[in-house]
Amino acid sequence: MISSTYYEHLYMAHIVDKYMKYVNMTITIPKELKERMRKVENVNWSEVARKAFEEELRRIERSKAIEEIDKLRRESKVKWNGAREIRKWRDSR
Repeated sequence: MISSTYYEHLYMAHIVDKYMKYVNMTITIPKELKERMRKVENVNWSEVARKAFEEELRRIERSKAIEEIDKLRRESKVKWNGAREIRKWRDSR
């Protein structure tokens, strides 16, 4: 019997193939690191790299969003205080 995980994997592979296009990318790493990686079995190093790239991009995008929000707050004429607003609503009950 084939597990549902197998079917989920097939479905996800189909979604990835259908909507995501891949390109090759060459990266340079130290020789020692490559030798250590070669000794480890059953690791998809491309997937490890993809996840690391994605995580770093999310971190950078969050940082840029925070900077933009802070800039908008500084430039805003309205001075809003979240704690004060919450207190106002609680007190009005």
